[in-house]
Amino acid sequence: MKRAVEFILIVSVFSGFALGNSEPALRDDIRDVRTEAFEQEPMIERLDSIFKAAIDRGTDGDVLARGYLEAAGLTAERGLPDVACGYFRDADVWAVSPDLRARARFNYAQIRYKQAVAAMSPTEEHPGPDVEAAKAKLHEAARAFRAVLEVDPDDAEAARNTERVRRMIGLLDEAEQQAKDQADKLREQADKLDELADRQQQESAQNEQQTQGRVAASKDQSDLSEETERQSNKMQESDPGSDAKQRMQEAQKQQEQAQEQLEQGDPEGASESQLEAAKKLREAAKALREQANKQEGKPQEGESGEPTDEQKEQDGEPGEDEGESRSDRFSEWLLEREQRQREQRDRQLRSMRGRPMPVERDW
Repeated sequence: MKRAVEFILIVSVFSGFALGNSEPALRDDIRDVRTEAFEQEPMIERLDSIFKAAIDRGTDGDVLARGYLEAAGLTAERGLPDVACGYFRDADVWAVSPDLRARARFNYAQIRYKQAVAAMSPTEEHPGPDVEAAKAKLHEAARAFRAVLEVDPDDAEAARNTERVRRMIGLLDEAEQQAKDQADKLREQADKLDELADRQQQESAQNEQQTQGRVAASKDQSDLSEETERQSNKMQESDPGSDAKQRMQEAQKQQEQAQEQLEQGDPEGASESQLEAAKKLREAAKALREQANKQEGKPQEGESGEPTDEQKEQDGEPGEDEGESRSDRFSEWLLEREQRQREQRDRQLRSMRGRPMPVERDW
């Protein structure tokens, strides 16, 4: 029996951050963004320009950090978790206060944890869990929770969450191995069914050509039917899908019919039934392999990952590159923005004089 992976609820602490000690210009600008109905890209561009201006004015590091925390809460509320994580990192980079750095790291971990939960939750678009994506987010969450303890060793919640997330990773590793073992067993059974199908097809050819006697043909079919029955019983231990079970039942029904036809002296009719039994055995083998792929989260046959026409219409008109959706363009824009921000931050830090330089940290 597969062991269920349960995600433990970790209470979130971000819901917007007080900017009471911020300079008025930064505070008011961010509050304006919160109240205005911006689209995603314009909102992010506006926030980036606000912070660039604040940095150019020589704004204090903790004041900037509070602003970045507010921007992170805002973008998280608007459904932009990766953008929010970027702002949490910026808050940690600029903060001098250990409390602000701890808050930035804790909430970064919170978002990564929530993304891991989402990756394991089935949706209409992704009916199966994405274990690899969940593990990657959990590893990020664990590192960030652990990083909280570097600036606040007494944070008991961060310590507990670090261990909880690490246990979840262990459970996912265990579940992933179980799924792999189950998939290997299903593929092994599929190979055996293909072998049975080959033998059944050979019997069909011999009966069509009437190259063996009735007694020998009947005994060969009886042996094949018994082996099919054994494989069918063995399949039940691996929890095959309903499609594989149905195909096996249909194959056995054709085998029974072939047996009766051979005993009645109708080798041609038996040949047709045997050929149909071989076909059903191959279909059962295919269903088992599809079940194995599903166990491991691999795409099924015909699932190329390309969007359907309906999905393309929902995403918007193609862009400059044919088939490029609105979500694809937004993802590319975010990647380009991240690169621009990193280069801009490096230039700003190199040009700073007479004040402590923040150090970008990698959790």
